[in-house]
Amino acid sequence: MASFQNFRLLATPITPDSVDYIMKQLRECIIQLLENDEVNNHDEKKILQYIVKAKRWNPYCLRHSAITADSDYLPDYALKKVRWSMNFKQCLQ
Repeated sequence: MASFQNFRLLATPITPDSVDYIMKQLRECIIQLLENDEVNNHDEKKILQYIVKAKRWNPYCLRHSAITADSDYLPDYALKKVRWSMNFKQCLQ
């Protein structure tokens, strides 16, 4: 059972620096997987290589890319909940 002190650590807000650190760790982990040839699926390997080389590593870009990729499978109410639509034009905001 977790102590109250551990719970307080889990309940504290995530800072921008923490998110940045986690994103850098994620990127390094993916690079290591690719370098060690631990990704067997060719399509998945191509996607990960593209992500490492071309994608911006910030939470918004990854969130938007993931929602875009899953938009064919998610119901409309789920897409509306995350404020995403096929007609979304970022330049208008």
